[in-house]
Amino acid sequence: MQLDGQWRYDATVEKKTGTLQKSKVDLPQRDLSHMISSKWREVMDGKHFFFKHVVKSNLTGEQLRVLMCMLTTEMDGVIGIKQREIAEMLTIPESNVSRSIKALIEAGLLSKKEEKGFDGRPIWHIDPIFGKQARDEVEAMYEKFHGKPSSDRKK
Repeated sequence: MQLDGQWRYDATVEKKTGTLQKSKVDLPQRDLSHMISSKWREVMDGKHFFFKHVVKSNLTGEQLRVLMCMLTTEMDGVIGIKQREIAEMLTIPESNVSRSIKALIEAGLLSKKEEKGFDGRPIWHIDPIFGKQARDEVEAMYEKFHGKPSSDRKK
């Protein structure tokens, strides 16, 4: 099946002869953007800015590995994992994990929340600036296209 503008081509096999029959089926074009929640788009755009910053941060291999382990527990920008767990996953000393997390915080990727989470896990947050950057970019694109700010812009 191949999409070509508003046409979709379907291929079927004729049972008697075994030949391939190609038929054209009309597919109306629809804008599906309304079906994707704005919150989901904001989250995905925020992740784009986050990883763009990761690339520019010149992290070491070990720091990147620690970050990837931490991101396995990420939910809505909140990360909860014990340093001991990361050390066991990566088979490195806990002191190296601690040093790597400190570097991630200094790079502006994470911020630590003082409270303890479930099971005494320390809680980190992905810096909310990445979500703000995404919102600002989407707003600028909307304004450029429509010539006015979007109606859901917070005042």
